Amino acid sequence: MLRFFRFWCLCCLVLASPIWAQASAPSPVEWSVQISGDTLNIEAKTAAPQPTQRLNGSPSFLELTFPKAKMASSGLTKAVDRGLVQKVQTIQDGQGTSVRIFVMSKPKATLTKTADGYRYSIRMSEPAAPASASAKPAKPAANKPPAPVAQPQPPVAQPQPPVAQPQPPVAQPQPPVAQPQPPVATTAPSGRDTRQPITIVFQNKPIGEALAELAHQAGYTAQLDPALSGVVNLSLSDVPFEDALTLLLEPYGASVTSSIGSQSITVRKVAATAPAAPSASTTSEGVVLEYYPFSTKDAQKMMDAVSKAVPELTYQVDPTLNVLLVQGPREHVLRLGELLKKMSSK
Repeated sequence: MLRFFRFWCLCCLVLASPIWAQASAPSPVEWSVQISGDTLNIEAKTAAPQPTQRLNGSPSFLELTFPKAKMASSGLTKAVDRGLVQKVQTIQDGQGTSVRIFVMSKPKATLTKTADGYRYSIRMSEPAAPASASAKPAKPAANKPPAPVAQPQPPVAQPQPPVAQPQPPVAQPQPPVAQPQPPVATTAPSGRDTRQPITIVFQNKPIGEALAELAHQAGYTAQLDPALSGVVNLSLSDVPFEDALTLLLEPYGASVTSSIGSQSITVRKVAATAPAAPSASTTSEGVVLEYYPFSTKDAQKMMDAVSKAVPELTYQVDPTLNVLLVQGPREHVLRLGELLKKMSSK
């Protein structure tokens, strides 16, 4: 009888061992990654129970883990670099098999059950809703104390207007800085920024066309005295509008006056009260304004060199465009041009 009982127990162990081994064996997981439009889909073909999810802080990644499971094939690493997602990596460790989605910030993710496992869908350009947004409805449902917590927030928001109020006094000192600069009789208009930077290049441009183009850049129309004529050679880069107008009319000296209205700029010729004696700026050939661009020479160095040879002219350098501006009697401007040709050929 004892022998029969031992034999029966042994048979039960032999028959039950495959079932126990199958129950304790880890479930295989076959990972795959697909991208469809803006959605990253991670398929997990497995019979394992529902995985766990977590968000790691540093480095930042989403992790989907099947505890006590193993990968059906070798691990994979896939670079994505789209939207919020950087790459996808599967791993196997003592806790089970996991997939990690490395992200710039937490995207919107959804886990769904499929016929042969699970699908983890991540919207690569849609961030997840902040945790505080979902926590707000829970506070009023708990008890009434949250109401006093919400009341201190308006005092926190109220100090912000005093911070914004000092800004207008910072912007207001700018007009006084701009007013002393225009030496020509210019009247600043109300409601417009006459310090707007202007960039122009005029070469033998009639004064009427030059004035109209300058006024247009600042949002004005131009009215020019028909008695005023001549051509302009001028190059300016990021010069305030009032200064640009002053430089444009500078060759005419006190013979013109300008005013800036709310919509237009008016330039008139001033009638001479008495015949003026000839001077270096009012020779028989007139005063001209000329500019010389350089490609291989430095405009500042060229000015230092030629200003001593032709001191009768007024010099100015535009370092941005590498241009030398000169103004003075035509005969001296022509002499300077010949000198620059000889220097540039060396």
